[in-house]
Amino acid sequence: MSPRPSPAAAVELLRAELRARPGNAALHNDLGAALHALGRLDEAFGHFARAAELRPDFAVAHNNVGSVLLARGEARAAARAFERAVALAPASPELHYNLGNALAVLGDGEAALARLNHAIRLNPNHVGALVNLGSALIALGRPEDAVAPLRQAVALRPGHAGAHNNLGSALQAIGQPEAAAQAFAAAIAAQPDNAAAQANYGTLLLELGELAAAERCLVRAATLGPRQPAYWRALGQLRRFTAAERATLEALAAAPDGLDDDQMADLHFALAKALGEAGFDHLRQGNRLIRAQLAYDEAATLAELASIAALPVAPGEGAFGEQALFVFGMPRSGTSLVEQILASHPAVFGAGELPNLDRLVGDPAAVEPKRLGRDYLARLRALAPDAARIVDKTPANFRFAGLIAAGLPGARMIHIHRQPLDTCLSCFATRFAAGQAFSYDLAELGRYYRAYGALMAHWRRALPAGRLLEVEYEALVDDPEGHIRRILAHCGLDWAPACLDFHQNPRAVRTASAAQVRRPINRDSIGRAKAYGDLLQPLIEALGPEAVHRRL
Repeated sequence: MSPRPSPAAAVELLRAELRARPGNAALHNDLGAALHALGRLDEAFGHFARAAELRPDFAVAHNNVGSVLLARGEARAAARAFERAVALAPASPELHYNLGNALAVLGDGEAALARLNHAIRLNPNHVGALVNLGSALIALGRPEDAVAPLRQAVALRPGHAGAHNNLGSALQAIGQPEAAAQAFAAAIAAQPDNAAAQANYGTLLLELGELAAAERCLVRAATLGPRQPAYWRALGQLRRFTAAERATLEALAAAPDGLDDDQMADLHFALAKALGEAGFDHLRQGNRLIRAQLAYDEAATLAELASIAALPVAPGEGAFGEQALFVFGMPRSGTSLVEQILASHPAVFGAGELPNLDRLVGDPAAVEPKRLGRDYLARLRALAPDAARIVDKTPANFRFAGLIAAGLPGARMIHIHRQPLDTCLSCFATRFAAGQAFSYDLAELGRYYRAYGALMAHWRRALPAGRLLEVEYEALVDDPEGHIRRILAHCGLDWAPACLDFHQNPRAVRTASAAQVRRPINRDSIGRAKAYGDLLQPLIEALGPEAVHRRL
């Protein structure tokens, strides 16, 4: 058997044949495939398109047209080409797989799931479909459903770095950090130059407090993928950028060809971190790009907060729900710090930010508090059945203080408050993993803060004494032991010296404060907003009197 010609040699042979038979669709398709292998996508596309034109029923040619379009970033046109291919060859798992991938790129997660599942029904051992099915499920917020297909992909192909990487992401999302670490390590072992796996492992190590190892992974990711701004932004959470790294970021900003709006937002946030006060314009640009992607209804949000204050408050009696500890306030106000302090107590489990109340409440005016309390507590206890206290530190739970007091009368609430300008600047300087849609415009951020402040003032008046403890971030920093003792007493807990050494607690922290809570308490972020002066004027005007308020 003679050896197959190289793609370059194949191109010349096929061109010669096409000169003799220019109307042969198969030859055009084969020439397109050879050109595609050489990275000459535009030329390949022309021949694939000609093949499909000559033979409209040529499914492979339509599929190849779609592959080039997807590689060029034209996902919608690619999906149409794949749809034509699927209609011509509905029994082909590969065609359903390709269509599913295009739909996933377009953000149509449910349609992508349907196509990928169909590919797997046609070929249960299709590793690519299993891997991308897992990825689509994670993107849809169903990481628990992603684990099984990803484990199957790993079993079928143990050396598939993408399968291990996606499995790690799913396990991380469902709160299994040790298993996630093993999966990311396996992805890197299978493919050491996989930048995404390096970045994901680094982010997980950051959450686990292994800062030096996290930095090594994120530096490696940025080295492997210097044009992926998300890697740089993640690295910026750990340390200051070097002069060489700043130069790399500035060079990327000067030649951003190929970066989409999401990547540009990451780049602006990274540059803002690199340049400090001098990078405020980058902060504005990054926030503007994210805000443009969000469907935030400010009027409805502020009206909802105002309407909650108009509802009657009927606090319950007794100790039901005493296991529950709620820590809330504005994002970036110190809620992660207080949870980390509490979670360092041997009787306390820190559950992080839980969606439970949001999912259970629905309409605050229609919810039945006792049933809410029972349902919430059942979900909470399942997380740590043996813990005497369990912390839910979802910042936005401040909306539900009245319902907590009514349905969980034994629960204790802690409101952490930080100087408004510092709080809002920290929000504006953070690209949150999800939510916080109010935080990407300075004026909207200020108005939200005022509405939050008004609701908290209502709770202070309406809740019985002893249910809600107010903690000032600045006061906690100035006198850690005194305020930690006060917090523990409010929660019915004895003194534990480990709470002073909270930064040594190895628990996973999945918030924007993951790096900060690994360091001893300090004053670094107090008064940070002063350096920005008039740059914060839209925020100052929106905050009004709140801008200078500090003491409760």
